Amino acid sequence: MTLLPPPPTTPQRFELRIELVGSAPPIWRRLSLPGEVTLDRVHDILQAAFGWTNSHLHRFSPTDDRYGPSPIVTQYDLDEGDTGILEGAVRLDQFVDRVGDSFWYTYDFGDDWEHRVVVESVSELDPGDDAPRCVAGERAGPPEDSGGIHSYEHALDVYRTPGHADAEDLAEFFDWLGSDAEPAPFDLAAADRSVREAAQARPMLAALRAGTSPLAVMLNRCRDEPALAIIHDVLDATATAPAALTVTAAERGTAVIRGFLAHIPEEGIALTSAGYLPPSVVTAMMADLDPERTWFGQANRELNIQPLLALREAVTALGLTRKYRGRLMLTKQGLLLRDDPATLWRYVAGRLPAERTDYGRDIGVLLLLLVSAGEASTLNELVDALESSAELVGWRFPQHSGYGSPAYASIMQTRHLLEWAGSGALITRLDARLAGPEAKALARAAVAAQMAR
Repeated sequence: MTLLPPPPTTPQRFELRIELVGSAPPIWRRLSLPGEVTLDRVHDILQAAFGWTNSHLHRFSPTDDRYGPSPIVTQYDLDEGDTGILEGAVRLDQFVDRVGDSFWYTYDFGDDWEHRVVVESVSELDPGDDAPRCVAGERAGPPEDSGGIHSYEHALDVYRTPGHADAEDLAEFFDWLGSDAEPAPFDLAAADRSVREAAQARPMLAALRAGTSPLAVMLNRCRDEPALAIIHDVLDATATAPAALTVTAAERGTAVIRGFLAHIPEEGIALTSAGYLPPSVVTAMMADLDPERTWFGQANRELNIQPLLALREAVTALGLTRKYRGRLMLTKQGLLLRDDPATLWRYVAGRLPAERTDYGRDIGVLLLLLVSAGEASTLNELVDALESSAELVGWRFPQHSGYGSPAYASIMQTRHLLEWAGSGALITRLDARLAGPEAKALARAAVAAQMAR
């Protein structure tokens, strides 16, 4: 197969049965796909349908000879000097065209997960209905790096057989698998949702890369595979339509910023010789911003009140205040917006992330995605997710937990703005900062603003 046949003149829909070779009982999926979908997107869809994480190489082949040459190659193959037709240039309806046709998809050349794909039916595609679907299946897919199908099936048998002779030998393997040692039942609704999201990923990636937002800049710096992983975070973050902004939400979400701006008169505030707010202003601000006196210690020196100092830096980064001839002044935007909570809330969303370094903007975008998707329930979970996502886009930091994480420290302004929106207070409990609905709403609005640019 060196030359591809032309696509059919009538758009078609293919129903495919995909079985993980060697699984017993079979691990299989039935997918309904438009014939025009290209094989690089079929790869994405198969990954989603079986729960793989796209962490290894793959190949398509018209035969079951996984060691022989295949006319279809990936971008990695081309980079390594192989020749063939790039999978992104091959449509499904050019690779197979009739009931009974088959091909093989191999994933992870170490574990060798072989999938046999068989065409069960071909029909005319209904106009306007080009969505892929997962319509049936059995058994959850194996965990990544679990040794291949025979090792995995044997491990399941050992795990389910009390007193099995190999139980001691596999104890460490079961500890590594954790809850995956006993797979959950196959979830058709979840698989279908994953398949539909996977089909959206590459078109969304192309569209976002054409933009000018920090998200677009980050995606353009990434290779396709890590960029697609970020796109799945985008899809998670935008899975449901945002609720309409209410007056109460806007007031709470901007209370800290408005409270700060309210203390700055039109003529500005004369700063001390060291460039800080004068003690009398700090005392008045803290009385309004920390009415319950949560701050421990004297509340009259800006240098000694890190949250207040961070607040001034954040509102300046947002373009709401500026320093001019030794005075802290409101900008035109600050004067216009400080008494308009809803417009201010939208303005802040459109300016996030607030960082100005390349790595700060990238990690700020990742933070917005994680908070939008509800993945900020605990500090350590958030830091772990930030650091792993940062590695995907090319930033590596020494491994630390919690506040010791350089990744977490690099996005101080964006995380503070989300924390203040989430709590409505300058100083809050650690567990109340990013997990609340107000923080999530602001993060989602910021992601939406990124996608529109």
